[in-house]
Amino acid sequence: MLLLDQCCVAHAADLREHRFVGYIEELVQLESVLWLEELVPAPKIAFSSNSMMSQMFAASAGAGIVALPVFARSLNLGLVPVLQELTGVREIWLSAHHGLAYLPRVRAVKRFLKELFQRDELRLMRKMSWSL
Repeated sequence: MLLLDQCCVAHAADLREHRFVGYIEELVQLESVLWLEELVPAPKIAFSSNSMMSQMFAASAGAGIVALPVFARSLNLGLVPVLQELTGVREIWLSAHHGLAYLPRVRAVKRFLKELFQRDELRLMRKMSWSL
């Protein structure tokens, strides 16, 4: 989801005129966080950080548009969604060492996380707002 503090973006083509907040590619440890490049080809980067929180604060201060996971909107830094039709999808994986996977405590964590994701499925799939 693209978020910004205030600006006018009506169409995806308008994004060429805007500045963006993104990750420092050399410091990215998980390629799955490179959602900006997935949504906007060749974005003009005005601020880079390896911290999602820093990116959120920079966008909130007016540095540019930031691409964030939808759950980040719940932090309410005054950012508003733009072009909600531009979306990315990520899979969530949970793994455990084979020798530990069937221990009661590991199974309990797995069950808890599964229930948590099922409970928030509508929000995670962008079919329900995060605001309360």
